[in-house]
Amino acid sequence: MPSETQVLLDILEGLSRAIRELVDILRNARRVQEGDYVLTTDITDIMQAIDKMIEYNDNMLQLLLRLNYEPPAYIVTYMDRVKELRSQLHEPLSGDIVDAYQWATVTEILRIEYEVLTGLLEMQDILFTHEQLAISEDVKLAIEITNVWPFYHYDIRHTGATNANNVILIGNNDYEIVAIMTSGTELWRVSLSGPVGCNPSVAYDGTIYVEAGGYIYAIDSNGDIKWSREIPTTKKTVGVRGAAAIATDGTVIVPNSADKLYSISPDGTINWSLYLLHTSLSSPIIDFNNNIYISIYDIRTIGADSYEYITVYGVAAISWDGTTIWETYEGGYNSPAEFSDNEIVIGTLDGYIKIYDKSSGEVNQWIGVCSKVLTAPAVIHPTLSVTDVIVGCEDNKVVVVAFGLKGGPYTNIIDVDGPVSGVPAVRFPELMAFGTQNATLYIVTSDTESPIQVSLGSAVYRPAIIGGDNTIYVADERAVLYAVRPDGSILWQHGFGSISDSAPTLV
Repeated sequence: MPSETQVLLDILEGLSRAIRELVDILRNARRVQEGDYVLTTDITDIMQAIDKMIEYNDNMLQLLLRLNYEPPAYIVTYMDRVKELRSQLHEPLSGDIVDAYQWATVTEILRIEYEVLTGLLEMQDILFTHEQLAISEDVKLAIEITNVWPFYHYDIRHTGATNANNVILIGNNDYEIVAIMTSGTELWRVSLSGPVGCNPSVAYDGTIYVEAGGYIYAIDSNGDIKWSREIPTTKKTVGVRGAAAIATDGTVIVPNSADKLYSISPDGTINWSLYLLHTSLSSPIIDFNNNIYISIYDIRTIGADSYEYITVYGVAAISWDGTTIWETYEGGYNSPAEFSDNEIVIGTLDGYIKIYDKSSGEVNQWIGVCSKVLTAPAVIHPTLSVTDVIVGCEDNKVVVVAFGLKGGPYTNIIDVDGPVSGVPAVRFPELMAFGTQNATLYIVTSDTESPIQVSLGSAVYRPAIIGGDNTIYVADERAVLYAVRPDGSILWQHGFGSISDSAPTLV
């Protein structure tokens, strides 16, 4: 008869294999029209992978019952939620086409099962403290799949909320990138060629990419530099540094500090570089069609013989081979986010939220929200018919706009004590967090009527992020990283430099 340890390992390995099967199916799917995806396999394979997950969940609960051990309530709740979502899935008209509802349901099941698997792994030492458990490579790989951070503020919608809960990566102006465990213990720091001005990005294979001092660096999880490539600028002035965007095939799209965009293979080979003609302003995003979107700006003279100049802001769409599809100057500022399959959304310096058609660059919708939008938008989907866009503003407010409601967009304003220049982190529906330039962290939860306020040591200019257990991580200007619970209690703080313009990444 197998030991209880072996039974546990079998369950963890089986659950991880089912998760990997589902991840592979979703990774290889492609969009054919708005909301619809072509799968590389029949949807019954998705159903079977989910059914396997449910079976392993039930087996784990039975094992715990035999051991007279009561698992954390959230694990049981998650397992029940997977069964509920599984019952809502329906067979499609075609075996290889899934619609938007099915896609959202399956990806939600996958997210929940990551939570379950992570929770089970955290319980292993409680269950079997008398033995050293060797978790299989399958389990390790399944966990590593969750530990990615491919875009600025985590994902293409800039939610800043991840299911990972292991290591925080952050840069400073002392030319370093620092790795800090979620317990507050520093793991390592690496010296680079210049200040780190944005969040590091992390690929599916665990490689960390960060721009510093005119170079893009590839760093492994131990803090060793795998390679670096110069991405020089033709301008002497240093512009806004943008986070790298990582495609599903590992290709890295990164702007230099001024006027060029680069496509770089995982081995460091430069595929192409595109001179934007204008200055890049933000971190790029890559959609499912492998089109790239980035905000830009240009400095123009007023009149033919004038020495007066104005700055105009806009957005550019770039194809996967490095050619410009369109560029438009409608005021776009900071990184764009995906609003829908066919649209992107961005905030403007004249106080608008604007939604652009991906194919043409035309503005489909716009709404004035404040005097000046400083942040990238965070996008969530409360329902299939409603999309919320959240931005931070210069005039001491965070604005939530619900699009898709009858009667036009609905606006909710959260008044705060200072300008908000870091995009809010959002885990719908329970948690939102953001910092202000007045050194205050605001936490909005579904359980409180008004935001919780936490005083920090100095101004916050970059985004806060939310971890898998809902711990909030935020760095202030003086390079102190804080770990804060949703109730506002500070778990720990760690100084990681003298000053910082970087945002944290969590993997």
